[in-house]
Amino acid sequence: MAPRWEPYELRDSRTVLREPRGETPRGYSPLQVKTENAVPYTESVFSTDIFRTVCEKQMKLYRAIDVWKRAGEKTAVRYRCFESLLSKRFCVQSADFYRLPLNEQQIADLSRQFVELFIEQEPSSRSGERTTLEEAIAAHDRAFL
Repeated sequence: MAPRWEPYELRDSRTVLREPRGETPRGYSPLQVKTENAVPYTESVFSTDIFRTVCEKQMKLYRAIDVWKRAGEKTAVRYRCFESLLSKRFCVQSADFYRLPLNEQQIADLSRQFVELFIEQEPSSRSGERTTLEEAIAAHDRAFL
């Protein structure tokens, strides 16, 4: 069977898209490269608990997310949340309460405490990781409020 080409290429030299039945040519596939001691590539290698544990120990990256809730006419709560970039799950590190009139020193203290707590303690160790922000906030409220 002849190789398949891009339909827009009318000249004699054409781009080969794939082998018969849509397969990637063996010479170009990184999955076909084998040596005597090589472990065959499979998707399951990257989903194992061992791989996840190694990655978590090597690089624990988080995205900080602030979620605000009005708690009356003069009070607001800021949930200091994190998303684990590895697990794609959420946790709440702390909840900061603000009351009117605002105090600049209190705001500065809460920001400093947020960073200190993050450095001192793994964020998910306080109330665990959850699949959604809403679940993480509810778990935090049950544990601390």
